[in-house]
Amino acid sequence: MSDFETDEQRMDSIRQWWRDNGKQLTIGILLAITGLLAWQWWQTQQVANAQQASALFQKLLAQANENNTAMAQPIAQQLMSEYPSNAQSALAAMLMAKLSYADNDTDQAERFLSWVLRESDNQPLQAIARLRLASLFINQKQWQQAENTLNQIASAAFEGQRQALLGQLYQQTNRLEKAQQALQNAIAAGNDSPLVTLQKDSIGLPAKSS
Repeated sequence: MSDFETDEQRMDSIRQWWRDNGKQLTIGILLAITGLLAWQWWQTQQVANAQQASALFQKLLAQANENNTAMAQPIAQQLMSEYPSNAQSALAAMLMAKLSYADNDTDQAERFLSWVLRESDNQPLQAIARLRLASLFINQKQWQQAENTLNQIASAAFEGQRQALLGQLYQQTNRLEKAQQALQNAIAAGNDSPLVTLQKDSIGLPAKSS
C-alpha cells in the first residue's frame, strides 16, 4: 500500500504543480513559438527586400547606362523611399547626383548627395558624397559651404582628394599661400596627379617645406 500511496502522492503533486504553473508554461511556450515565427518572418522579409532592391537597382543601371535621367529618376526615388537603409539606395542616390549634374541640374544633384549624408551610415560613401558636394559648391562659388563640407571629412583615405579641393578653393578665393600648402598636402597624401601638380605650379609662389 505504501508504494501505491507514494505513486498517488506523486500524481497529486504533478496535478497541483500543473494547476499552479500550467497556464504560465503554456504562455511561455506560445511566446517562444511566436518569437521564432516572427524571427523567421523577419529574415524572409529581409531577403525579399534585398532581392527587390537589387532588381530595382539593376533597372536603374540600365537606364543610367543610356544616360536616360528621366527614366532613371523614378526608379531611384522608389528605391530610396522603399528601401532607405539598403546600401544600393545610397549608390542609387550617388548615381542620380552624377546624372543630374551632367544634365546641369545642380539643385537636384545637391539633393541626392544630401540624401546620402542624411540616410546612409556608410562612412566611405559619405566621404565621397561630401567631396562631390564640395566640388559642386566650388563650381557655384559657394565658398563657405564648400569649406565647411570639406572640413567634415575625417577619413585619411580621402585626405589627398580633400586637400586638392581645398587647394582649388583657396586658389579661387585668392588665398594663395593656403592653396599652395593644401596642394602640397594633397601630394604628400598620395594625390600626385598631373592636374594637382600643375595647379600647384601655376600658383607661382616659392615652394614651402612641409
